Amino acid sequence: MEERDPMSWGEVRRIIQSVPCSDAQLQRLADCAQVDREARVLELADTLTLSAQCWGSMLGCPIEVVSADAFFAKAGQRQSPRPALDGGDPNREPAFEFTPCPDAPRYDCIFWHLDTPKAATELERLGQQVRASLGVNGCLILTLPVRIGLKASADVNAFYEEIGARPMLPGEVAQSLEASGFEPLLVEFTPNRQTLARYRMIERALTECDKVDEAVAGRWKREVKLFLKEGGEAFFPSAVFVARRWEYVDGS
Repeated sequence: MEERDPMSWGEVRRIIQSVPCSDAQLQRLADCAQVDREARVLELADTLTLSAQCWGSMLGCPIEVVSADAFFAKAGQRQSPRPALDGGDPNREPAFEFTPCPDAPRYDCIFWHLDTPKAATELERLGQQVRASLGVNGCLILTLPVRIGLKASADVNAFYEEIGARPMLPGEVAQSLEASGFEPLLVEFTPNRQTLARYRMIERALTECDKVDEAVAGRWKREVKLFLKEGGEAFFPSAVFVARRWEYVDGS
C-alpha cells in the first residue's frame, strides 16, 4: 500500500472550517443570495475551505479569502449610535454603525462559518462590521452551531460549558442579525449525512497530521466522540443563515 504524506495542520483547519452542505443546498444558498459568476465573494477563513471551493467551482466565481481575525481587525471604524431597526429597546445597548476603511472593498457576498457559537452581543457587534463591508443589498451567509429542542444531554451541555459557549436558538440568531443591520432571508440545517462525513474527515485528519495544536485537536476529538455517541445532528446541529444587508432610509 502506498504511504501518504502526513497532513499539515493547515489542511486539518481547512476541513474543520468547511461547512457540511450538499451541492443542492449550496445552489439554494447561491440563488437566495443572488450570487453568480460576476459576484465579488469573500470567505472569512484561514484558507479556502472545501465547501467554498466547491461553491466557487459551481458558480464560476473567484472567492477571496481573509482570516476572520484579520478581517475584523480592519473591517470597520465605529461611529455614532444608530437607532435599532425595531424602534429601539430602552433596556438594550444602542447599535453602533460601522463604516468601512476608505480603501476597503465592498463585497456582494460574505461567506462565514463559525465552528463555535457566539454570544448574542458579540454576534451583533461582528455582524455590524460584516455589514459595513457589503455592497448595497449584499448578503451574508453565516453557518454556526445552534440549539434545537428543549433538552440536550448532560455531556453535550458540559462540552459547551467547558469551551465557554452557549448555542442560541435559530430565532435568537436571526434577532442578532436583525439588530446588526440585516434582513434574515433563509435558514437551513446541514444534512446529517454531510455532518457525519465532516466529522469523519476531521477524525481521520487529526490522526494523519504530523504536528497538531494539542488544545484545538483535543477539543475536536471530544466533539467528534460526542457526536458519534449522541446520535449526530439532533445534538450538534449547524444552521445556515442567509441575511441581506438592510438599507436604512438614508441609504447607508
